[in-house]
Amino acid sequence: MKMPEEPIGHLFYTGHSRFLKSNEHMARALVAASGHGSIHAAEDICDANGVKLWARNKLLDEQLLERLHDRPLRKPIELCVAPGDPVRLAAVREEIEEQLLRSDELGRALAPGLASSLKLIESLVPNPTELLLYTVMRHAGRRQMEHAALVCLLALMMGQLAGLDTTDRRNLARAALLHDIGEFYLPERLFAPGGGRRTSVEIREIRRHPLLGAQVATELARLPTEVGQFIAASHERLDGSGYPLELTARRLDPAAQALFFAEAMAPLLGAGANRLRRAAVASRIGRAEFAPAMTNWLNRCAAVQAASSLAPAAASDIDAGLRRVAARLTRAQALLRGPRPQASPLERVAAAHWLASVDALIQVLSSTGVLESVQLGLSIEASDATEAIELAVLGRELDYRVGDLRLRVDLERIAAPAIADVAWITELLEILDPDLVPTQVDALAADTQSGR
Repeated sequence: MKMPEEPIGHLFYTGHSRFLKSNEHMARALVAASGHGSIHAAEDICDANGVKLWARNKLLDEQLLERLHDRPLRKPIELCVAPGDPVRLAAVREEIEEQLLRSDELGRALAPGLASSLKLIESLVPNPTELLLYTVMRHAGRRQMEHAALVCLLALMMGQLAGLDTTDRRNLARAALLHDIGEFYLPERLFAPGGGRRTSVEIREIRRHPLLGAQVATELARLPTEVGQFIAASHERLDGSGYPLELTARRLDPAAQALFFAEAMAPLLGAGANRLRRAAVASRIGRAEFAPAMTNWLNRCAAVQAASSLAPAAASDIDAGLRRVAARLTRAQALLRGPRPQASPLERVAAAHWLASVDALIQVLSSTGVLESVQLGLSIEASDATEAIELAVLGRELDYRVGDLRLRVDLERIAAPAIADVAWITELLEILDPDLVPTQVDALAADTQSGR
């Protein structure tokens, strides 16, 4: 996989380095982390004309942000500062062990490869810039280290499953630890939990972070090109539905596949009850997105774990939730299959592309028996706790994928002005809208059944 050569956006000075003009968001993160990691100037920080902005050994504080504003530097700020108390790889091991202690089922599933993976992580020798970035990840308030540690462990186990050699696994580990570092170069509000629905413009910004992280890893931390490539691919999918470059299987090597599988599954494995079963269901829904050996491994792990009981309130919502998502998908399928004699070639290509995604999700509903129950008017009832968990996760995951499809339609529409105002695409966006209220969904279902 080849990294793009062109500079990305307006964030960086494009002279000898993209980072000679300090990124305001990363600079703010450095100052925030300084309160815990004692980040100080390892040398005088000077602008491009040699004017001293910050003295050597002085701790970073808010005044530095004012002095850095819109001033090209002689050297990137990330290479001028250092933590007095850096976060080292021992902290990664601690994060992993704490997460495994919080979940017996996760600990048992990951136990077979745990010792060798921890040994490989601890054998890495981070350079000063990596240590600085680890310190920012742990102390700048975004809780990235916890996520990165679990992604690293899971990616290494998937890498071993894929038969990677030691060199590739080392590069994979370094990439996994830094795979989201690009988020620090974008506004923090974009990643704030509970921040509300993102606009299409904001989503496009968020989806740049893997490429930003790849640049940080290769240009600042001077890590091998492969590390940057793995980071750039950390949110891709085998079927081309990922980002930022929408790469497909032939351009994604096994290490990249291990990383984006781990990145996708870690949030489900990292918290809550029945985490293995939830992740297994999610991996089956996205079967075309991930390597079969990896989804099979996860499902084998889940199969030996007993499901705990589902809360009654959650169980009562399963039927309604699955009916709503089934209504959205069947209505979208009918619209995308409908005749459009005046459609342009671009419209026909887009419709075929989106229909393939909708068909794949409907196939999931069909294979589980949910679609048949909906069509026959039967209630969707779980026979036991295991089935209840799987049906509940199925509904949530399909809702997520319907929302993700809506986002992809919207972004593709924006990128192609010729189809920006096409009526049927606007209607498709409304059908896929995750904020559609239940009564509207019921109306859509009725329309579908009447052959509209």
